[in-house]
Amino acid sequence: MKLAQENNITSIAFPAISCGAYRFPVEKACEIAVKEIHNSLLETNQIEEVIFVCFDEKIQRQLNKQLSIYK
Repeated sequence: MKLAQENNITSIAFPAISCGAYRFPVEKACEIAVKEIHNSLLETNQIEEVIFVCFDEKIQRQLNKQLSIYK
């Protein structure tokens, strides 16, 4: 997010990195991603669009669960 801000990016996408072959826990990955993006968006209004890329329904459910916390 910081690099996006430094480069005047207004739209950014995040895939669920390491949740497949490397087996990083999906729940933890989603929790970290949503929390850090939320905190970053509180600092600046430059980023207009954030896209979460979900490889499967499990990741989508977990992201939706975490996103509902910040509504």
